[in-house]
Amino acid sequence: MNAHALLPAEIALRRVAALCCLLLPSVLAAAPAVYFMDDQGNELLVLRDDEIPYASLRVVSPAATILISGDLEDEDGKLSFQMSAGLGADEELVTQAGWKVTASLDPAQSRAQVVLETFGKSVTGLPLLLPSANGSYKRVQTEERLRRAREENQLAEAALAAARERVAKVEHPGLQEILKSQGVWEDERLENARLVAESVDEKTASGDVPDYWQTMAEMTRARAQLLLAASGLEARPGFTGHYIDDAGGAIELSVGEGASPKTLAFEISVVRGPTAHTGALAGVAEFKEPDLAVFVDKNEEAFSDGRPATVRFRFRAHELVVEGENTSFYHGLRAFFDGTYYRLPE
Repeated sequence: MNAHALLPAEIALRRVAALCCLLLPSVLAAAPAVYFMDDQGNELLVLRDDEIPYASLRVVSPAATILISGDLEDEDGKLSFQMSAGLGADEELVTQAGWKVTASLDPAQSRAQVVLETFGKSVTGLPLLLPSANGSYKRVQTEERLRRAREENQLAEAALAAARERVAKVEHPGLQEILKSQGVWEDERLENARLVAESVDEKTASGDVPDYWQTMAEMTRARAQLLLAASGLEARPGFTGHYIDDAGGAIELSVGEGASPKTLAFEISVVRGPTAHTGALAGVAEFKEPDLAVFVDKNEEAFSDGRPATVRFRFRAHELVVEGENTSFYHGLRAFFDGTYYRLPE
């Protein structure tokens, strides 16, 4: 799901809280924004402000949303921008993978021909998520964006209802705890969507801002994926894959082939709490037991009181329990890597 951007989707996972940071900040709200959409609901945004030329591509899939954004290069209607999926790690392990978008506009600037590609290689070696996004996009106004965003949210609500029905008879403790938090999650979804809407257009009622409904849909799809992951109904053997928790954390894992001792490459990205404190770390852990891998950081600049960051990965069926020590260098004050993660259906 490579949402750490997805995101890994990319995050991808799409890290929904991170989207709140990547979506238009208020400083850009006055810039001349132009939107293009394709038949699948993918959306290209172009801001040709003289001081802040900027573009983003929002790619929607049933599992995740990837929001790719970057500085815009514009040469005679040929647009391009890219975003790295890089994570915090020592210099030898910094991820060099990412997404690149190119778009050609017609003379009337009423259509865009979009091409989405990936570049580089991640620490885990797993490919970045690349949903279908290539093709023709038509320029759209606010009314059309709003209509389609509301439809997208309705589809996401239906997907969540189907997921809840599917896991209804599963008695796994972790799943039950997540189901009990439904009310809290609904409040967080409304608040996050409101904040995003206000950052885009503080003068318009939130429900009349397309980005409000897009954020609602993104969080709803992520919730449906979380329920299925926590249920274990579609769990696959092995440890390689993508994992998420119920608090804005995503992990990508890949077991080393033929290594001795056996290794586990990982990439973690988190966005925690209403203040959206973030964190990221990539590295390679060694298996100490069949179901336990341990990472000990070698980056002395990141040591806390002379002690290295340590992360333990304990596997329990479709669950992954993560415990971190001295990891503050790699995340914000209120962020953390610890918790129980669940493997996503592939």
